[in-house]
Amino acid sequence: MSAKFTPGQASFEYPVSGVQRKTGLLVGDKYVLLDENVFHHFVFLARLFDFSSKEKSQSFEVIIPQELDNGTIRISDAGKEKVALKGKKEKELHHLKLDSGLVQIDLWIDDQKTVHKIALPGKGIEVLRS
Repeated sequence: MSAKFTPGQASFEYPVSGVQRKTGLLVGDKYVLLDENVFHHFVFLARLFDFSSKEKSQSFEVIIPQELDNGTIRISDAGKEKVALKGKKEKELHHLKLDSGLVQIDLWIDDQKTVHKIALPGKGIEVLRS
């Protein structure tokens, strides 16, 4: 993939079955390039969520190269949950649900927005912080 970022626009060329596919996205001041195979990228989405907002669901612009998808990801606050992490004492964490339309992701984060657990239910992936 090759990408070009200019003010207000991100454009991409993907090699798909030997053919170059071009796509672009008009972007605002804030957007996230999300590689769903690089799990630490999810921390950027967690940091964008504003818990002080009256809105329980917030939208952000994203680009997801693996899915050849770009557009908006909706992050919803599913409340706090007690989560056991690798046999350690349970922690009460915020559960965020992310949905791009093609990809659904669950994040569990603490009050400092540190990601402790990531789940991609559609892909059968679960990642725990050690």
